[in-house]
Amino acid sequence: MSRANIERRLERLERDADPTIHTWRDLMTAVEEGRDPIILSPAMQDLFDSALSGGML
Repeated sequence: MSRANIERRLERLERDADPTIHTWRDLMTAVEEGRDPIILSPAMQDLFDSALSGGML
């Protein structure tokens, strides 16, 4: 098994163990997979709050 395959498998295991969204990539994957609920990490929540209060969204 290649290193890239091992890294992808590890990412999936970590994501499944911790459903919190930490990155934009995680968010896009969660939306594409139709996950419900989508739980944002505190840092991601702050980004959305900042964007909302600044009129960006």
